[in-house]
Amino acid sequence: MRDLYIHIGLHKTGSTYLQHVLLENRALVEAAGLGLAPWLHPIEGNHYPLLRALRDAAWDPAACAAVFDGVAEAPGEALLITVEDLCWAMSRPAQAAAFHAAAARHFNPRAVIFLRRQDMLKESIFTQAVKTWYTGPIAAETHYDYDHDARLRALEGVFGRENVHVVLYPDKGPRDIVGGLFGALGLDLDPARLAPVPPQNVSMHRRMVRFMSELPKPPGASKDRAKMQFARRIAGIVQEAGAVADDGGRFLMSPRERHDLVARHLEGNRALVARHAIADPGGFLDMAPRHELRSIVNSITPSVRIAFEAILRIYGPESRDWPGFRKALIETSVVLNAALMAATVEKNLDEDARNRVGVVFGVYDLYTRHVGVLSASRGIEQQHTFLDPPANAIEIDALASDVVNGPLVRRLMGFEDEDTEKRLSH
Repeated sequence: MRDLYIHIGLHKTGSTYLQHVLLENRALVEAAGLGLAPWLHPIEGNHYPLLRALRDAAWDPAACAAVFDGVAEAPGEALLITVEDLCWAMSRPAQAAAFHAAAARHFNPRAVIFLRRQDMLKESIFTQAVKTWYTGPIAAETHYDYDHDARLRALEGVFGRENVHVVLYPDKGPRDIVGGLFGALGLDLDPARLAPVPPQNVSMHRRMVRFMSELPKPPGASKDRAKMQFARRIAGIVQEAGAVADDGGRFLMSPRERHDLVARHLEGNRALVARHAIADPGGFLDMAPRHELRSIVNSITPSVRIAFEAILRIYGPESRDWPGFRKALIETSVVLNAALMAATVEKNLDEDARNRVGVVFGVYDLYTRHVGVLSASRGIEQQHTFLDPPANAIEIDALASDVVNGPLVRRLMGFEDEDTEKRLSH
């Protein structure tokens, strides 16, 4: 059964740009094995016509099935549907279930979602809203859902966690969202071969956003695309005339407002990063301007979270209060951090480099002076051993369980194993 990838945004994570890239380079993309599904808008490159057909049919199961019967006739080793407004539908259980059930008759449906740290996302969402339909301050604009963890858990409940692919939008550093999308799609296509596409939906500067937030919009503009064009035209005229000068500032919210928004969702962000084994979350987990210590903490956090959940899964929730829990958590986290770092290195190698070198990982044991991994399947290593990095979240979970079931962690958690007694006495 073929894979059907459903790219559902989020909004303001480069979706429009990605859709234009795919449309402009359709022949290359299809030659690489990925077909763009039917109902594709011929100019915008999105599947809004498909979404509109499902909406017009009120998500009736029979109508959804008929739509995907047509989609199934399209060629391609795998297919892609891309429309960011699907994130609204996928947050509604009945609509998500109807969509998935209809697609699963012909395909293995896989959701692809780009996430962005909440403060950056809110400011960008607000900018888009005042340019089209909203009038008022940013604090009062509450139409968007910023609980990424809850959104993902709902998706996972319908698609299965292994079929939900998360890409973090890079607000800091190089912004390779095309590479991020291709990685999620499993598409072996060098972005350097693509025809260039100009930036889409370029953001307004801060004073322009504030001007537009005070401009009255036509009644009902939030649900009428034609009415949205009124505000867009005004924004275009004012920007072209240079009537509102840029003050050089970047953020719309105060530092405290931004901090508080991220703080409300930080635990959920950490949980989803761990659950999806995202080795390098970039600035997604930052609470303040990035510095070296924060960089180190951010890189370790997913490993600790995965280790924490694995120990509780094997030994029970009460094990967090056991005397050896902290040491067991450290030992497991060290292994998982090495594995995730190796996976990141491997992912960032181009095809030529992967053909020339291999990526492996191991942990240096100060007592045995061996490199290896202490786990249930390997026991105490007597010689140097290197392992292949995990390829996905399922493999990192399996590695975590193997380490947690191994002799070292069992001994630390209070289960006697003679073969670790000597090592642990040092």
